[in-house]
Amino acid sequence: MINLTKVADNLEAIPSNQREAIINLIDIKVESDMEKVLQKLDSMETKLDAKIDALETKFDTKIDALNTKIDALDAKFSNKFKSMYWLLGAVVVLFPLSPTVNKLLTYLSSMIPAIPQ
Repeated sequence: MINLTKVADNLEAIPSNQREAIINLIDIKVESDMEKVLQKLDSMETKLDAKIDALETKFDTKIDALNTKIDALDAKFSNKFKSMYWLLGAVVVLFPLSPTVNKLLTYLSSMIPAIPQ
């Protein structure tokens, strides 16, 4: 931390005809250093933005791949569910007909003459 009292005392020790020149030189040095600091901060910001953009791209790619897999699984199971739905419907329709079909087959078999052996 800068001790302002010490700075003021040191400035008082400088002859008045040199004081302004020295303060101007210090000001130029501080301004130059500040420019370097700002450039470094800008550079860091640019690098950070690039990393964030890369992460966003990677994240979006992973999300797109996951969505593709989910869509594929959805289509696969959707087709299976449709097949099971139709099979269940056929069973529900055919189950009450089974005694009738059994009677029909019995009747038809009785109509066929026995084959002598």
